[in-house]
Amino acid sequence: MTFDCRRLSGASDVLLVIKTGATELFSKLPTHLLTTLTCVPDYLIFSDMDQFVGSLEIHDALASISDKWKIEDQYLSTLYPKLKEYQNKGLDLTDLSMEGAWELDKWKNVPMAIEAYKKYPDKKWFVFIDADSAILWSNLLLWLEKQDPNQRLYFGSPVYIGFTTFAHGGSGYVLSAAAAKMLVELEPENKEHWEKRTSEVCCGDQMLAEALQSGGVEITNLNPVIHGLTPRSVDYDEWHWCKAPVTWHHVTPAEVEELWTWEQDWLKEKGREVPILYSDLFYYYAGQQLITTVDPVTGAPLTSPERNRTNWDNLSGGREFIVTEEELASNVVGPFSSAEDCKNMCASQAECLQWKWRPGKCRLGHLPCLGRKPFAHWDRGNQDNTRDLTSGWMEEKIREYVEKLGECDMDRALNVQ
Repeated sequence: MTFDCRRLSGASDVLLVIKTGATELFSKLPTHLLTTLTCVPDYLIFSDMDQFVGSLEIHDALASISDKWKIEDQYLSTLYPKLKEYQNKGLDLTDLSMEGAWELDKWKNVPMAIEAYKKYPDKKWFVFIDADSAILWSNLLLWLEKQDPNQRLYFGSPVYIGFTTFAHGGSGYVLSAAAAKMLVELEPENKEHWEKRTSEVCCGDQMLAEALQSGGVEITNLNPVIHGLTPRSVDYDEWHWCKAPVTWHHVTPAEVEELWTWEQDWLKEKGREVPILYSDLFYYYAGQQLITTVDPVTGAPLTSPERNRTNWDNLSGGREFIVTEEELASNVVGPFSSAEDCKNMCASQAECLQWKWRPGKCRLGHLPCLGRKPFAHWDRGNQDNTRDLTSGWMEEKIREYVEKLGECDMDRALNVQ
């Protein structure tokens, strides 16, 4: 089967908007240009200043901010001019220290949404992601087919700050044409207030929600279709298993390419009418490393799963065993004493599918997750040497767990609830 992913049904109805920053542009955008955006007929890239990547125009999301705030705001008055200074002098923007960049970034979301509609008023849908996000384009189009762009709709993965519920920007969010048009119509009499509020709030995605709320539009929760995890960090539980995900966040350029390539192979084999489910992603990303797969004809094993991995965090988030000072002084032995002891504790617990251990701490997990290389502060700021972190999985238990989840009803795969 051959196909042109730019010609998928519904693709021409959607504008994809990517938000980035000038200092990270060349580290994150090129992969999207070679993968994601080859399937998207129309898209816009917004950053902190106007520039070009070859013939591709990058739009300054901050250009329409009032001069008042470009003078009075601490970050707009310092970082924004500094970016332009580096650009004019031909200096390497990646060398620029951007302490406070988040305070600059929060000014982008509302202007981006308004400019996107002004540039493409005939689009039915406006989809916004960050440069470190990935998108399953075919799943998005299948899901949007079931929605009405003439309704004022705002979809995303909800975050709560104070009395405001808003769509997390890194996870991505979707505005219908009717909602985006409403923002444009409200802007003339609300711009001054919106900009004042932007100077006060923490985040641009929060400010966008407040602007939409001024027109009576509230977020529709689309989690886990839109969410902020990666295929290797998500918990493959019953809630996720038969859903069709659209976005991922905190992905590396290599992961963007890997996911896009796998999607293209899927489309060639299955066609565009069959959505990709979390269960499919489990078998591709995690299952083949956690469960032995066999040749359906010969029965010979095709993969050899890992029992444990050092310098790795499988994100186990269940029961925790921590050695106390008294136990340490008394040489008490427990699940926290060694990786083997932690593993044995997991083996003794019926619902434990995986575990992770570092000296003095054992944590169990009841959902399968491959995980990732640990961050420097893997446990709420704890600065222990992450090379001492070992993760392990219980293959037979995971196999039984997955078998119980069973097959999925494809007719319900695109339902949010």
